[in-house]
Amino acid sequence: MEEKEKLIIDGFAFENENDAARAKAELKKIQYIKNKVKYKKKDAILSIYNSLINKNEFSTPVGLSFLHNMRSYLLSGTETDDDEIKPITVPFEKTDIGGAPANSKYRIKPVSRKKVADKTKLRFAWSLNIILFTCMLLLLAITLKADNPNIINYENAIINKYAEWEKSLTEKEKALKEKERELNNSHL
Repeated sequence: MEEKEKLIIDGFAFENENDAARAKAELKKIQYIKNKVKYKKKDAILSIYNSLINKNEFSTPVGLSFLHNMRSYLLSGTETDDDEIKPITVPFEKTDIGGAPANSKYRIKPVSRKKVADKTKLRFAWSLNIILFTCMLLLLAITLKADNPNIINYENAIINKYAEWEKSLTEKEKALKEKERELNNSHL
């Protein structure tokens, strides 16, 4: 409850703190103007009013209602023409296609360049990851099919190599034993 009370400025309830802070700053400007201006001189009020309109000093309902009161005061006398008093420009945010109000949760927000750049970076990162993953799979396939010993198949390669050596040594040993017998038989 206390938070909502903080957001009420000069009878207007604001939905967020930023708008309430802007309204509070405008209220200070209004109080300063009221203290400095004498309402008996309409020419001075007209020049201040037109100056505030030209500078777009007020954008919240607090400031706009002050401008409206000044305008009504200026129009109440016969000294000023309606053409001399500029109309109040009301700033507002555009609504979406369905006509939801600007402060609605359905408001369309323009896409910032940063978000577009972030999406481009994200797409690039995904593409790069896919390419790197494909390269990794290719290298793994090459490694598995290679004849040379590597970290994946070194144990089998070494076992096969020693098995071949043992087989060839066994064959050579048999051949030597046969020759030895032949020589022993021929000397007898």
